[in-house]
Amino acid sequence: MWVEDGVTVQAVYMPVTAPAPSSALNFAGKQIKIRFLTQTDLTNVLTWQASADPTVVSYNLTRNGVSIATIAATAPLTYEDHNRSPKQNNTYALTAVNASGGQSTPVFVTLP
Repeated sequence: MWVEDGVTVQAVYMPVTAPAPSSALNFAGKQIKIRFLTQTDLTNVLTWQASADPTVVSYNLTRNGVSIATIAATAPLTYEDHNRSPKQNNTYALTAVNASGGQSTPVFVTLP
C-alpha cells in the first residue's frame, strides 16, 4: 500500500495459474514376476503414450498418493515399480506437466 497524489493505493496480488496440458494417453499397467535363483520380484510395469500437448516437459507419477517419479517427456514413457506386495493393490496416478508448471487431470491405473 502507498500514497500517490494524496490517494491511498493498494496493490492486489493475483497469482497466475498456468494452463493445464492435456493428459497422457493410454495409461496402462501389468504385474510381472521376475524370478531369481531363490527369490521372486513382483514388478508393476506402467506404460503410456505422450500427451497430445506439445508443451509437456515431464510426467509426475504417484503410488497410493505418494510421489514416486518424475519422468522427462523425452524419456521412454514407462516405469517399473519393483518389490510390490501381492497382497496390496496399488493405485497409480499420472499427470502431464508443461513448462509453465501446469498439470493435467490425472489418469489412473490400479494393479494388485
